[in-house]
Amino acid sequence: MSFTRWWSRKTGTDSEVVRAARDHWRHIARPDERAPFSALRFSVVDTETTGLDPHEAELLAIGTCRVERSAIVLTESLEIAVRPRAPSGHENVLVHGIGHAQQAAGDGQAEALGTWLLAATPGVLVGYHALFDATVLARAARESLDVRLPLEWLDIALLLPALMAEPASHQEVRPLDDWLQLFEIAAPGRHGAAADAYATAQLLLLVLHRAQARGVRDLRGLRRLQQDLLSRLANQAGGGTGA
Repeated sequence: MSFTRWWSRKTGTDSEVVRAARDHWRHIARPDERAPFSALRFSVVDTETTGLDPHEAELLAIGTCRVERSAIVLTESLEIAVRPRAPSGHENVLVHGIGHAQQAAGDGQAEALGTWLLAATPGVLVGYHALFDATVLARAARESLDVRLPLEWLDIALLLPALMAEPASHQEVRPLDDWLQLFEIAAPGRHGAAADAYATAQLLLLVLHRAQARGVRDLRGLRRLQQDLLSRLANQAGGGTGA
């Protein structure tokens, strides 16, 4: 636990949102791995950060888009601006478009994470290149909320190629824009946290449809598909034959 988190607890200075989020996380039920997709709530998440190292980068924005019963619930989507400890560099600003004044006006990390946690969970956490977002959020939540988030998210970057039968050239991890172009999905506001979460949510709907056509109908099956592709990619990288 960080000194700031320890001192806040000692002095009782946590905000209502932070206390509610911590209590919420302590009591929520984890998703049922055997439940059909129609019974699950998916929280598609994207983050904007000050850098590309998930072990060092600070949050600038968290976007979440909910998917339930094969539909995107736009009324439950949100984007939360987060104030970093120091403004990000100029090149970083050019990527996500979050200027220094906007960064300074964001919520503190604990408040932002508390708001996000209350909105996004319980639910199956989903991302694109999800390990990055999962690592950034887990580290921040541990520091600010004393909450341990899972790293085992569904990753659309893995599930789409795992479900592609043809062409074989698509059976690899590709940039998000490649899939958006392939499926002719418009993505206004690209590189904004909420916009990217919404774009990924549209791809999640395709994943769920293709998975069911393949006879995969629960969360356990999706995780197996994801792990199988990771194993194939590792085998290819290692020069194995797969025999």
